[in-house]
Amino acid sequence: MLTSEQAAYLAGAIDGEGCITTSGARGMRVQIANTNRAWLEELQRWCGGDGSIAEHRGRFNKRPSYSFVLTTRQSQEVLQQCAPYLILKRQQAMLLFEWVELRVKWAGVMGKGRPVHPQFRDGYALIVARLRDLNKRGVHGQPYPGVPKSTRTCSLEGCTRLHHSNGYCKQHHKKFIERGGPKWHERNCGHCGKPFVAKRSDARVCSRECSYGVYYASHKQSYLDRAKAQRERKKIVAAP
Repeated sequence: MLTSEQAAYLAGAIDGEGCITTSGARGMRVQIANTNRAWLEELQRWCGGDGSIAEHRGRFNKRPSYSFVLTTRQSQEVLQQCAPYLILKRQQAMLLFEWVELRVKWAGVMGKGRPVHPQFRDGYALIVARLRDLNKRGVHGQPYPGVPKSTRTCSLEGCTRLHHSNGYCKQHHKKFIERGGPKWHERNCGHCGKPFVAKRSDARVCSRECSYGVYYASHKQSYLDRAKAQRERKKIVAAP
């Protein structure tokens, strides 16, 4: 049982460092992430030792991070005490309570080996969609209300992808603007001599067949020597 001070502090931790999201096939969880494991262990002690702390290794020179995770039942118990103090994650907490009520409502109808009821499935899908919308990161596709979404497409003929920047879609912008376009890699094949556009700066041949031809030309003498040695061995074995 959390004290009022602990509940308020934990609500601030969930608002600032936490996330209320789905878990597994049909579950919810509260997760608080930080690079200070001792702080998360203190929060876990406040919750009566419930939950688990997982370590996430950092890449290169980054410090490892840790996440304190509560299951659906544990999250319900904690959020019921922290709900009066939540600000940013209040709507997510209400959705978790709705999910718990939905599961209790259909607990007697569904069980192990029984099919999932359509109303239960639709209710869960609706809660998940609302939760994902609340947890969505980044800018929205329509930043101002009333402004229609842009339908501009790529300026290249035959491309129907949505416009990204400089008159191109995202893929062609990366190809022609960020990477400088294919003109950097226009060259003649080192085997057949035909001009071609390479996807890599170190490409020297235009096709797999030409690469085989170049390889054979550079190793032709070794093939001939090996074949000659094999014929000599056969003569020695066949000799009386």
